[in-house]
Amino acid sequence: MLDRRRNTSIKTSIFAHCVIAFLVVPTLMVIPISFNDNQYLKFPPTDLSLRWYEEFWSNPDWLRATWTSLLTACTVTVLATVLGTMAALGLSRMVGPGKKLLIGLIISPLIVPTVSLALALYFFFAKLHMVGTWVAVILGQTVLALPFTVLNVHGSLQSFPATLERAASTLGAGPVTTFFRITMPIIRPGIVAGALFAFLVSFDEFIIALFLAGPGMTTLPVQMWNTMQLYISPTIAAVSSMITGITILAFVLMTAFGRRSKAK
Repeated sequence: MLDRRRNTSIKTSIFAHCVIAFLVVPTLMVIPISFNDNQYLKFPPTDLSLRWYEEFWSNPDWLRATWTSLLTACTVTVLATVLGTMAALGLSRMVGPGKKLLIGLIISPLIVPTVSLALALYFFFAKLHMVGTWVAVILGQTVLALPFTVLNVHGSLQSFPATLERAASTLGAGPVTTFFRITMPIIRPGIVAGALFAFLVSFDEFIIALFLAGPGMTTLPVQMWNTMQLYISPTIAAVSSMITGITILAFVLMTAFGRRSKAK
């Protein structure tokens, strides 16, 4: 019986690693391509060079798009984190069938195809004469990032002892003091994880920015799309490699912060 369970566990582990490799390896192949000295995408690279990274850092269009994406992602992260934390706190205190309905509505942007969501947002903001504005892009991406913050914070609140808040209130602490002194330190890992997810979702988001951004507001993914329409430049591989590095760094920081919080 034990041998059968062990064999099943080994097969499951091998299958899981194969699936992970299938998903990750094609993404990692972009990294060596970005160091190719050839003006066309080529794998494996024959001559190594930093030519396309220099092209990125010396091109004002790429730098402007990167700055726009960073500014947009930081703004979306703040909005999604604040709103998501408030929504998760409200949901954790709800009882009855309405709670599941609200959770379903909040996470619906993850279920609905992004193209459908972007089209709906386009018609909504068109009636408000906001299409082509930075505010429309931020609000649209906040809708897409909000489920990640709500789910992460709500998950942290599941193990939160509500008796601590009641004890704080009996000792004279108000709701704001109780949240910042009692609740937030305990659910901080969920808040940080939700904020990182929101940043990555916004920074790498393309469809909503394509529908809602104006001619003078080009994010990094939109700039990549515009470049590919003209010609496939290896600069795109360099940009993709940097985005992959940022994503990996974010998940490493998230894992390290989670382990540090558990250690405390």
